[in-house]
Amino acid sequence: FMHKLPEDFTKQEYVYKGICANPPEITFRGISRGNYAQLHRKAWLEVSDKYHRYGKNLRLYYKFWERLGFPTNQFFDWLDSKGEAAGQPLPELKECPRSRLDSDTVLYITNPDVTDTYAR
Repeated sequence: FMHKLPEDFTKQEYVYKGICANPPEITFRGISRGNYAQLHRKAWLEVSDKYHRYGKNLRLYYKFWERLGFPTNQFFDWLDSKGEAAGQPLPELKECPRSRLDSDTVLYITNPDVTDTYAR
């Protein structure tokens, strides 16, 4: 999306305002490879997360991050390490403790031999 901005626009002026304005890079990579399957609106966080934590849990934290006013430009920076590096604790919600967030993950099967057995 940065290529759509005016030429005199600098990255320092950019503030992340959620998925509607800034789709995750992984969706562009899929499209560039010829994969035009649509990503479900509730799945983008789970797919974008390098740990593939369960989307329902991530959405709780994402909504909290939005209510805070996007304290960092990147959601996953805020969720995983940037706050801790600045001396702030990692975020934790009562309705989804950090232990559950980090332990509930999704396994994506990418081996064609394995996926073929499920595609019948």
